[in-house]
Amino acid sequence: MLRSYNSFDRMLLAVLVAASVSVSSALAQTTSAPTLAGEQSIAVSLETILGNPSVAEPALNRAYALRGYRPIWIGPDERPACALFGALARMGVQGLPVPAADISQVRMLLDGPANTWKQPAVEIYLTGLFLSYASSVRNGVTDPSDLSENIMLEAPYHTSFDLLEPLVVVPAAHDYVAALAPVLPEYSVLRGKFEQMQALVVSGGWGEFAIPSGPTLKPGQADPRIISIRDRLALMGDHAPLSQHSIPYIDVLLATVRRENFHYDTELMRAVQRFQRRHGLNDDGLIGDATLAAMNVTAEERLAQVAVNLERLRWRTAPYASRHIYVNLPDFRVHLREGGQTVFETRAVVGEGLEHQTHEFSDTMTFLVANPSWTVPRDIAVEELLPQLQADSSFLVDSDMTLVKAQSVEIPEDVTEIDWFQFSDEYFPFWLRQLPSLANALGQLKFMFPNPYHIYLHDTPHRGHFRRDIRDYSYGCVRLQDPVGLAHAVLASNFTDPEGPTAEDALADILASGVETELPLNRSFPIHLDYRTSWIGEDGTLQFRQDIYGRDVLVFDALRAAGVDLLAEIAPAG
Repeated sequence: MLRSYNSFDRMLLAVLVAASVSVSSALAQTTSAPTLAGEQSIAVSLETILGNPSVAEPALNRAYALRGYRPIWIGPDERPACALFGALARMGVQGLPVPAADISQVRMLLDGPANTWKQPAVEIYLTGLFLSYASSVRNGVTDPSDLSENIMLEAPYHTSFDLLEPLVVVPAAHDYVAALAPVLPEYSVLRGKFEQMQALVVSGGWGEFAIPSGPTLKPGQADPRIISIRDRLALMGDHAPLSQHSIPYIDVLLATVRRENFHYDTELMRAVQRFQRRHGLNDDGLIGDATLAAMNVTAEERLAQVAVNLERLRWRTAPYASRHIYVNLPDFRVHLREGGQTVFETRAVVGEGLEHQTHEFSDTMTFLVANPSWTVPRDIAVEELLPQLQADSSFLVDSDMTLVKAQSVEIPEDVTEIDWFQFSDEYFPFWLRQLPSLANALGQLKFMFPNPYHIYLHDTPHRGHFRRDIRDYSYGCVRLQDPVGLAHAVLASNFTDPEGPTAEDALADILASGVETELPLNRSFPIHLDYRTSWIGEDGTLQFRQDIYGRDVLVFDALRAAGVDLLAEIAPAG
């Protein structure tokens, strides 16, 4: 569902038809009749039009009634109208749909003779434009819960009256209009990057050609692709500019260029590492397939990513609590933040592919479990473990697993005697439970924030995946590279007695016992599982990540359907 205020356009049309006046006719009248009725006469007209329930939304009438139907935009103070047109002019550089209506004629009135544009029809028309802007910037253009069953965010929704009430009661309506955009500091910074990238795309981006694939490039080697890589990184801001123009690969091969220009030197290596860090790649300085693929994403595709993530910020307008855990799924990282600063960070593994993708949602972390047992989800039990049981009857014992009766089926003392071939996907009358051990699938710790999706953070005995760039290998839960470090940080408030044990000592004793132990938190706090593929890093750089679940595509398609144009009102320089 699109959340911009499209319904107002239909209501507005009905109002204008009912009032037997249109904006264009009102403009024509004002040209020949500069002397208009005063503000009181306009108020009477507005009350007549908006007070008619058959043509006007009750919320609109209710809002104007709060100010005695005095006009907002065409009153003696022209600052609100100027602020509105300034906001409308900036919609394109926020990745918002620019109103389809031709507002140029109305805008010209502000520059014309005084009192030539003060008509009730113009007032209502400008209110429609205001609601179109205010709804997009405050509600977001799209409803996230309609985009995917895996996006479970409670995005804000402000009704037309919610948006209008402050406007009609504040003493400085122009300040309210100017302050409608999200107050999150990152929004304004990312919006500025979006505007810069719009200009870059119009000027040609970072080249029309793809850097060819080939053997992995290492520092110290020479290769004709180096010139193109250097130029591209310069346009991306990771390398100081070296040449006037980006050189197509075929021209590089044919041109007589000094061999030193092909050399992968230390300066380029540092630029490559900066690029890799900004794109979530291991910053080893090696230019392999993954790094080249990220370099070959076009500037227009990156611009679309920024637009999508501006929309995501509009879904989350409330500031985060001072203390919270933040999981960015495409970044494969977990952060514990306090007072706006990251105090602990660790790599993570998230849900694999589209079938096991991890949900986006917010909840509250309330307790930890040390030495957890693992009750195997049914789909894993029948799809993956049942074939192993059929192949090896000792699999349960070897894996520290027990059978738990789910139906009235007796479990023999010796589970190796069970004929596992009598069971299938349709009939499997057991639960499988893995006992606490170092080999347990949940490792030594799990972090609980009970939710309908059965997602939690946990340890894992499988450590190899943490070395990879792309880390989507789980069944939906989030695996942690350093769960013990996170537990120390989370449990610190439980152990504040200077005479008592520290969190580190207490946790070490509990883990050594091997006994499953629940550890309630003295201070529960929010946890946010987010999906951000572009944001401003703590070092001020523009970050990008792969769209691992295809959710960027869903958001961008919805934005385009709402009328978002990436290059709205942007023209080439000169």
